[in-house]
Amino acid sequence: MVCCRLISRKPPNEAQRAESDKGQVIGVQRGQTTGHVRIDVGNGIIITSSITNEAIDDLGLAVGDDATAVIKASDVMVAK
Repeated sequence: MVCCRLISRKPPNEAQRAESDKGQVIGVQRGQTTGHVRIDVGNGIIITSSITNEAIDDLGLAVGDDATAVIKASDVMVAK
């Protein structure tokens, strides 16, 4: 599972192209203030994003929508 923070229906700008994946929303689960959005980007890869309920509403995200996951991270931690 990959986590990210920003989901957009708009194409990312040129600087972000290497850090984004287009896919289809396969799940939207709302919590009290934040929700989880799951995007299938193909090849068996599902990206899960934790975003505010307000962002889910603003983007109008629903299962079946096309969306782009833009991944921006300052570091990645791996443990075994």
